[in-house]
Amino acid sequence: MITHHRLTQIHCVSRICFNAVIDENGNVVPHDQILMSVREIIDGHQVDVVEGENAWIGIATRKKYTNLTSCTAVKTSLAVQEPFPSESVSEDSHTWVRYAAHPGKFVFLREIKGGYRICSNVASRSRSNNANFYQKMFEVDSAGFEEAVKIARKYGMMGGLDDNDIRTAFYVRLALSLLHGESVPYCKKSLDKALAISKERTLAYIDQLYCAPEYKESMRTLAQS
Repeated sequence: MITHHRLTQIHCVSRICFNAVIDENGNVVPHDQILMSVREIIDGHQVDVVEGENAWIGIATRKKYTNLTSCTAVKTSLAVQEPFPSESVSEDSHTWVRYAAHPGKFVFLREIKGGYRICSNVASRSRSNNANFYQKMFEVDSAGFEEAVKIARKYGMMGGLDDNDIRTAFYVRLALSLLHGESVPYCKKSLDKALAISKERTLAYIDQLYCAPEYKESMRTLAQS
């Protein structure tokens, strides 16, 4: 079970509710037409929202990417202490999980809604500028997670779990995002990292994922191959 330390800290990170994608004309894009990589962020703001203390565990093991940069406010001292890495892929994901490993709270402001503009038939800048996007995503997210583990250990923010339990769940959740991006090779690579720690826990965490049944089945198949 994941528990939360009760710390008396001011809020470290606040974010507003991301509830819609709009196109270049200001029209709301139907949910089923949104890229899976973006849809999972919206879904993450509707079900089992990550907030409060020890938020890094929920980000790393359940949500993966749950903050839009333009929808997030960060305490200045924390932002100075944990700068963005010099990367062009997943640099924000790397940063959010490190922020969340510090003592303090993630606050989710449900009453303020935010939309995200994505132009039709245009890839994101990071995807269009990086031929090895999913390789870099795998590497940068993994590096950010390991930095977060170090920070969490320092401040006693492990939530009653051991490193490898969290690490297994992290690689399973990262594998799902990679599969959402249709990167089967890196999905398999992420699953292999989890399997190297514990096959039993890997399969259990796949079963716990919030996703369509066909994604779970694909991941089970990859994990058994």
